[in-house]
Amino acid sequence: MSFVASEAIKREAMAECIKLCKYVLDTFSLQLDWTDQSIEKIEELLDFFHREAQKDKPTEADVAKFSKGFGSYIGEVYRRNHGASWGTVTLGNESFSGMRAVGSGVEFWPWGRAQQRILDGPTANVWDYYQELLRRGATTAEPSASAEPWWRRLFKHS
Repeated sequence: MSFVASEAIKREAMAECIKLCKYVLDTFSLQLDWTDQSIEKIEELLDFFHREAQKDKPTEADVAKFSKGFGSYIGEVYRRNHGASWGTVTLGNESFSGMRAVGSGVEFWPWGRAQQRILDGPTANVWDYYQELLRRGATTAEPSASAEPWWRRLFKHS
């Protein structure tokens, strides 16, 4: 198994998160707050969509496209709170988008897990999955001593 970090995948995941947060706010009046605990809300939403998928029978491709935002949010919450990189994981002859945790080196696939949750139901619970990731070696992301506050970067004068 190998992992190669990718800024392009990170940007794609961040864009998916923005779309998801807007969709969840507009549709469910729910504000996602980027905390570890917010993954419980994602689990509740995915449970709802699993039940809807049982009735509507979307294609696997449709589920993959729809679930990408949820997986991106799970991954971004982990990345922001505990440190991880988005990238490409290669396992045998297959490559797919995934993440590697800083410190522990644990590799995980939040896009695939969100898709699995919609298709398979409660046996693929994302809150349990997230808690297991934390047990397997999450750290608290700390900025470096040279990290500049966002407002200084935003309001720099030339």
